[in-house]
Amino acid sequence: MAKQSATATTTQPGFIARIREFFQEVMVEMSKVAWPSKNELHDHTTIVMITLLILAAIIGLYDWVFLRVIRLMLLLG
Repeated sequence: MAKQSATATTTQPGFIARIREFFQEVMVEMSKVAWPSKNELHDHTTIVMITLLILAAIIGLYDWVFLRVIRLMLLLG
């Protein structure tokens, strides 16, 4: 008689079972996450928004200066 291979005797879980296992593992990992408190989230969001405003102002200033320099170069040329 022919021998069955080792892979033929072991069955893999079905597609639905693998999806269920994946989401169960996701839930376990998400429970390990250290979520920020509401006040920490507010503080960090405020810091990010202020930083974005400062950087936007700096980039806007550079843009204005370069625009003036290019216009001056075009007028002189």
